[in-house]
Amino acid sequence: MFCSLNETTSNGGMIVWIQNGFTLCFYDTLTTSILFGFIFILGLIQFIVYKRYGFKIEHEYIDASVLYVIQVILTVLLACEPILLYATETTALGKTKLPGYTIFRCVLRTIAWLLSLLILRVERTKRMPTAQTRGHGLIILTFWCIALLIELFALISYRSPLWFFQPIIRHYPPIEGIHIIHFSYWIFRLIATMLIFCIGLRAPGVPQRRYAIMLNRSHSQIEEEKMKESVWVKFFRHFKLLAPFIWPRGQCGLQINIIICIFILIAGRLLSLEVPRYTKLITDELIESNNSTTDTFLNLGARLRAPNSWPWRLVIVLMVFRFLQGAGLFGSGVLGIVRTTLWTKIEQYTTRSLKLQVFSHLHNLSLSWHLSRKTGEVLRIVDRGTDSVDSLLDYVLFSIFPTIADILIAIVYFVIQFNIWFGIIVFATMLIYLILTIVITEWRTKYKKEMNKFDNAMNATAVDSLLNFETVKYYGAERYEVTQYQDAIQKYQKAEWINQLTLQLLNFVQAVFIGIGLTIGSLYCAWLVSIKHELTVGDYVLFGTYILQLYAPLNYFGTYYRLIQQAFIDMENMLDLLDIKPDVEDSPFAKDIVISNGMIEFDNVCFYYQPERAILKNISFSILPGQTIAIVGPSGAG
Repeated sequence: MFCSLNETTSNGGMIVWIQNGFTLCFYDTLTTSILFGFIFILGLIQFIVYKRYGFKIEHEYIDASVLYVIQVILTVLLACEPILLYATETTALGKTKLPGYTIFRCVLRTIAWLLSLLILRVERTKRMPTAQTRGHGLIILTFWCIALLIELFALISYRSPLWFFQPIIRHYPPIEGIHIIHFSYWIFRLIATMLIFCIGLRAPGVPQRRYAIMLNRSHSQIEEEKMKESVWVKFFRHFKLLAPFIWPRGQCGLQINIIICIFILIAGRLLSLEVPRYTKLITDELIESNNSTTDTFLNLGARLRAPNSWPWRLVIVLMVFRFLQGAGLFGSGVLGIVRTTLWTKIEQYTTRSLKLQVFSHLHNLSLSWHLSRKTGEVLRIVDRGTDSVDSLLDYVLFSIFPTIADILIAIVYFVIQFNIWFGIIVFATMLIYLILTIVITEWRTKYKKEMNKFDNAMNATAVDSLLNFETVKYYGAERYEVTQYQDAIQKYQKAEWINQLTLQLLNFVQAVFIGIGLTIGSLYCAWLVSIKHELTVGDYVLFGTYILQLYAPLNYFGTYYRLIQQAFIDMENMLDLLDIKPDVEDSPFAKDIVISNGMIEFDNVCFYYQPERAILKNISFSILPGQTIAIVGPSGAG
């Protein structure tokens, strides 16, 4: 039920006031609804307005501030507080005794504080052209004020024995553990909201300098901002253009292939859950069978199994799941093989359609554009761009999305089947793992570029030396050339060693946090099995199997992240070609040409490829039917 029994009327309604105070159900429901509704409606409007009409504040205009860091940390802690409170209540009372409003409070308050963090970030990095304020906006300040008033509002129920004030402050028995928990969390929320509100009045996160000069940005600055635009933003800007190539309209067979691939993805996520679960069932069955047998000196170690204790059905089902999923001896799995076979047709359709679209567009461009570009370079951009679209779809749909979906499914499963602490352990471990992987991968990029630079220099040294073999012989410079090549190799190998060192550092950090998360979860699970007797040995096996299954694809997350970055760049280069407009376009109101007598007349015609190099200047002449006329100019006239 939503409220507990002592907070519900006989007809199922919610009791508002009882024993000199508000009921916790009414208080949490009302305050959470106000807090979430305010920031969700007004905060979302502010976010949309800033994103649409605001301009980005350059990094050099944003001042570093310790108070802003404290503000962000407190906001994150307040976002985590409902989850931690729910986890603590689950441990103290048991998940079956918690009413529904505790989940309502946990979810909505967490979202509300995360939305406030988003608004805080937007106000730090964006500025409206007409708003030259030096503090936070009214919406976020009001949100912080409401959060503080909500905590002070709890003092109205100070005299109620149902609340935590009387047992804790006046030492009224019985003082239960849940009272201490609620009082401690209330003190934290009160102090944190008070600090955030006071710091917010000073607004350390909002840039304090005036930005009137930024409104008069030059054209070069605007172009530079466009160059710095995120490839993700460019992707969503071009997604409307790519959508017809991803979803084949009018191709029923290919559409069925896509639908089947989606069902295979969903089936794969279910198998990722069912494989550890059946491993748990088999383990519990074997342990139960083992406990029901005897092993004495008289039967010389013979195991007398109880009837129906051989879990052969479970083992067969597990092996079928393994065969479908793919693991160990089963290779990539039947589902993966079928999905790859079906998706190949989709990739071919996307590649074919994109290449034809770009090829047709290139033929519509002017001659001057083609003369200013290298044909080989253009074709290479097209090839890399079309390949990158296929790679992006493959990485995102079949690598990144399944991994994230498996993590979310695992968190929900552990919270429901075990308790919320397992969900927190998995979520925190995965979140830290992903953040560190992205940060370290970004940091490694410069070492990768440096290694590529020395690799190119090493190859260039060898090629130049061999191409000028005759000159080297003339001057007897063989030893010098060998020395130069040796230096180039050593520089490359040093850069390669540093790049490998950073890669191993990434692997080490990943292994450390995976080990920490697995150790904490395993110890907690073992404690619940051996001491509390709330879980079985099969649950312990399930936890270890499931976590290791989740971590396996995460080992390649850094590689996928780097490949996705490169694919975005290649795709964006190709889409930039499609953005180029032809120099000469037909008028939308042009009429079809009608030839009557066959005479062609030029009347003051001017033509040029480039404005500074005019070719025809006010040329006028007529060509009668049947005549042949040649236009001859000096050498180099074009």
